[in-house]
Amino acid sequence: MQNIIYTMKQEQQDIIDGLVQSGEYENAQQVLDAAVKSLDSGADKLQRLRALIKEGDESGAAVHVDVEKRLTELRQRARA
Repeated sequence: MQNIIYTMKQEQQDIIDGLVQSGEYENAQQVLDAAVKSLDSGADKLQRLRALIKEGDESGAAVHVDVEKRLTELRQRARA
């Protein structure tokens, strides 16, 4: 494990201290571990979202759908 020296802003330290004092985390290391995990998870979601946007862009032009007509068709099919 690599040690990193970082000088936090007071606001950041206050947030960490508050989370530890609340009992949600035992110490600052747990808070930072959770923060890094959250960032990683968010990055994964962002990457997936970008891939979906690209897929949509590459799928061709949008097609107009008459929602009421389509719902009626689906309801009729469900009754059959």
